[in-house]
Amino acid sequence: MGDTGTVTLTDDVRRLRAEVATLSQRLAADTAWRSTDADVLAAVVELAALRGAVDALHLRLVREVDTRGTAEASPVATTPEGFLRTSCLLTATQARRDVAAARATAPGKPLERLGDALAEGSCSRAHVDSAVRCVDRIPRHLLARRGAGDVIADYLLTAAVGASPKDMDRAATDLLQTLAPDPADRFDPAAHERRFFDLSTDATGMVVGRFAVDAVTGAELRATLERWSGPVSGGEAAAGSSGEVARDRRSATERRADAFAFAIRTAAGVAVPRRSERPRVVVHVTPEQLAATGSAADGLPWLESGGPVPTWAARRLSCDAVLQRVVVSSELGPLSVGREERLANRAQRVALAARDGGCVIPGCGATPDVCDAHHVIHWVDGGPTDVDNMCLVCPGHHTAVHAGTWGVGIDPVTQLVTVTPPPWIDAARRPRPAWRQKARTTWAQFQQDLYRPAEPPEPPEPPEPPEPPAPPGLTEPTEPPGRTGDRLDAFDAALARGEADRRGPPS
Repeated sequence: MGDTGTVTLTDDVRRLRAEVATLSQRLAADTAWRSTDADVLAAVVELAALRGAVDALHLRLVREVDTRGTAEASPVATTPEGFLRTSCLLTATQARRDVAAARATAPGKPLERLGDALAEGSCSRAHVDSAVRCVDRIPRHLLARRGAGDVIADYLLTAAVGASPKDMDRAATDLLQTLAPDPADRFDPAAHERRFFDLSTDATGMVVGRFAVDAVTGAELRATLERWSGPVSGGEAAAGSSGEVARDRRSATERRADAFAFAIRTAAGVAVPRRSERPRVVVHVTPEQLAATGSAADGLPWLESGGPVPTWAARRLSCDAVLQRVVVSSELGPLSVGREERLANRAQRVALAARDGGCVIPGCGATPDVCDAHHVIHWVDGGPTDVDNMCLVCPGHHTAVHAGTWGVGIDPVTQLVTVTPPPWIDAARRPRPAWRQKARTTWAQFQQDLYRPAEPPEPPEPPEPPEPPAPPGLTEPTEPPGRTGDRLDAFDAALARGEADRRGPPS
């Protein structure tokens, strides 16, 4: 508090630090054990929202430092980035991100409302950074178009709320592909020449490697590792002493390493694949994208397990691929098998992958190939094995749905999946649309708003019709040189009396 008794901004921040320190001391004193599980989970969610509010306040103050030029007057730095590095001990990369985010969320800027959402706890700082990177790559003349900035801001704000940062990155990629198509979306020999594969041995004898391959090879590698990296894929989880099969306790990275080793042994002829079906690379692509006749508004093809890929890569994969047209419709025979089967068939899983895109639970990045087809109305309760009664959930969230932690449903009118969060996320447990389907709907609205034809200008008023010409003999005479006003007055008076010739006064 200053000499005048006023409370300064620094005093408020110090008071907030003191309250946080008090909470930390309470947790350190083992008082958290008195709280229920739901209370602890709700506290974590509230703390994440508080962190967003603090991040928003941080960006606002960084913006003040930037606009006031106070960093230049500081004895330790000459730029806002330098001030953050020296005074806040941030890395150079984080300092640049903070300044860029502070500028992009300033009043009047495209991401102003996203900054407000950050302050409200509706999104995280990662969402803001993703949107900043996206907006920075949009051509300035597009942002300057009347109404375009608001349309883009609305789309990014909708994409951020209720989505994971990875989903936000994908939405930003689709947006950039529409507004600023990548000129490198073609087969680039130079990119292929940059491929490499390096191996080295560390001090413990472990072989460490780095590599870079093209998109097609990367898709095939990812499909191979995911095919053979499932739990118990290498037999490491042996039967226990009681005869029960032990749980595979390998991490995902360890399972991928074992799958990589198995792929090498299989290629060398030492091992034999344990599954009859070879690894599959699943690409979701429209006929227009495959024929390279679509516009930028069609977006990019995307791998079922790897995100967007360039159009040329999708065309390369289609050379030796099995193409299958997928129409998500409950009227299609293979998509509706009723009560005859309990498990989803292959056609249904393909349709679910095209519709849901992966686990429908917000924030989960599980891809369709690792998800279960969950019956919204359980099969034991009479629910049919139809696409309009199923959705994709990962094994962990599948258990959570059956436990009642999360809820899922399908709108009977729109056929969109709805998700009901647990009470520690939303105490009212209000259903919300699954993010990927919401993003698809928002994307369609964005396309409609962005590419809506401009209203035609009002037609010009028709010109007034010209006055009809006077009958012959009634044309007003032109004034010959030298005529005076008195002679004209006299002629008019004589014409009125019928004493003058209508052809005009004598010259």
